[in-house]
Amino acid sequence: MGAPDSLFGVFGTTWYHKLPLPGVAEFVKKWQAANKDGPIPVPGNVSYNGYMSTRELLRAIERAGSTNNVKIIKELESLKVSATDRMQHFDAYMDPMTHQMQQTIYLARRNAKPADNTDLFEIISWTEPKSAADDAAPGKCKLTPYEQVPTVDS
Repeated sequence: MGAPDSLFGVFGTTWYHKLPLPGVAEFVKKWQAANKDGPIPVPGNVSYNGYMSTRELLRAIERAGSTNNVKIIKELESLKVSATDRMQHFDAYMDPMTHQMQQTIYLARRNAKPADNTDLFEIISWTEPKSAADDAAPGKCKLTPYEQVPTVDS
């Protein structure tokens, strides 16, 4: 979420707990119920991405019908998640060449008029994944071929 005094300039994020999108308020309530004694009052970008990555890993295991790592990798490489399911403005997808999750990117700044003590960001714009893709990544990222990946299956 960030400390109010540390927020300055314009910065990027992939999620915010005040996005007016389907599922966001419910996600926040469930997170708060599970973390009511914790020091962080609402889920932030890191908590959101941790939840989403774990959820998609478990879904990939189910689709693969296996815990074989190569089968799971292949499932994740074809991952597509609707905007509604990700609580973002645009659909997201895994780039199979880089393993980067291509998702909505939000530009934000410190909120000058917060609605409450957790309302630290003002979202000023967002862009679709294709527009924010790192065009240099495919040339720099060299994934190990499947045949060379040690296979693990529990």
